[in-house]
Amino acid sequence: MRRSLVVTFTGLDRPGIVEQLAKAVVDGGGNWEGSRMTRLAGYFAGVLQASAPSLVADRLAGELNALSREGLTVRVEVGSDAQAVGDRERMRLDVTGAERSGIVRAVSAVLVAHGVNILELVTRVEHAPMGGGELFIATLEIECPPEVGEDQLVAALEELGDDVTIDLDIVEGQDR
Repeated sequence: MRRSLVVTFTGLDRPGIVEQLAKAVVDGGGNWEGSRMTRLAGYFAGVLQASAPSLVADRLAGELNALSREGLTVRVEVGSDAQAVGDRERMRLDVTGAERSGIVRAVSAVLVAHGVNILELVTRVEHAPMGGGELFIATLEIECPPEVGEDQLVAALEELGDDVTIDLDIVEGQDR
């Protein structure tokens, strides 16, 4: 039987962080399953999922936690096999609007009010190519309960303002 570990980390950005993580996974008898990592404000931060046979999972956790001595802040959690309940439709939501404080809060409030679960959120701010200013761009992978229709969700999100555009697409071929 295998156990999954979820590892979150941050550290001042420098060459070698990914190699250190990969070495700790191998030295701990584990396998690198998936990850999301990025540079933010001079830090390199991320989350990764590793797995190992149950008999060596504690050794893997120890190897990963030992990276704290190498200048990383590391947290290791035992993964869960819990799945969302019900027949939920997976969708991709793209939000683009004028950069302003509170836009993530506003979008997430609409989603939670409709029982929508966020599976993945990626955001960035870019210079607007026409007219100057900055654009906020978010891409979300979400799961919607069956009673929430695509049109209903788009209408609720469009109430955020005229400067926000919404694109919502059903993700084909995904398990629900």
